[in-house]
Amino acid sequence: MVFPTLNETLAEVGLAGAAGVWAAAWDESCAAMPAGELFFLQRDWIRATLDELAMPEEIVDAFHQGLDMFHKHPALRRLAWHCHHLLQAGIDKETQLKKWPTLPDLHPLAGMFYAYVFLAGLPAALRRHRERGIAADVTKATFSDLTLWMQDYRQKHGRWGLSELHATGWLQDHLEARLFRLGRLQFRMEEFPCDLLVYRQKDSIRPVMLAGPGQIFRPDGRFDGVNDLRAGPEAWRSTLEVRDGSVAGQVIDPRGFARPESAPAIPGFSMSSLRITCRRHPI
Repeated sequence: MVFPTLNETLAEVGLAGAAGVWAAAWDESCAAMPAGELFFLQRDWIRATLDELAMPEEIVDAFHQGLDMFHKHPALRRLAWHCHHLLQAGIDKETQLKKWPTLPDLHPLAGMFYAYVFLAGLPAALRRHRERGIAADVTKATFSDLTLWMQDYRQKHGRWGLSELHATGWLQDHLEARLFRLGRLQFRMEEFPCDLLVYRQKDSIRPVMLAGPGQIFRPDGRFDGVNDLRAGPEAWRSTLEVRDGSVAGQVIDPRGFARPESAPAIPGFSMSSLRITCRRHPI
């Protein structure tokens, strides 16, 4: 099968200046692209997959309506497959995924393009859930985020679409089985990036958490950079002192922020009566 080049494909969909964003693995995705209609662009497959996840009928209808976009602009099929191929290969969210551009308004439902790319990743994502023994109700709850963000897009733009895959990269975590919804909360599985120490008395269950040395905090006691908020010169660094048989540093308040003043882990107790129960870095 002979495919158009990347530049030709992008020119057909009004993205001629975006070749650098998608240049990686173009030939490989061409070789992997199946003949015939792509599975995630088939009405029956869309219906069966979304029904399995108990998606609302309005979401199924939106995907069925959007198929017209790929019939009128066949180059989008090739681009959608390439995006799917890159996601399955595992691309970096910050340096690659979030640089993918939004499609121009070449169709009333052009905003749905990345929703189909997300749809294409569902078989592998659902397989990961099954292999890990994730309960079906947790899987359905987790992927209900697709409905939430498509409805959010519709409220903002007056038509169906999805931006939380490429604009923020949030939905990539769902496809890679790093994020799960349990009840009303979502949990993202990743290595904890901050150094914290949890102490308790050997004869007690009472824990106390201290910040490891050199952690950077905002004046409000939150880690600098949380929610993309940085304090600049007002930020402060934590200290940790272990001397004379005691340990002191910045205590993490049970409400989730660090207290800037240095204090003993547990006043009046020496290191011999304390034990570290948890720490990110080896002791």
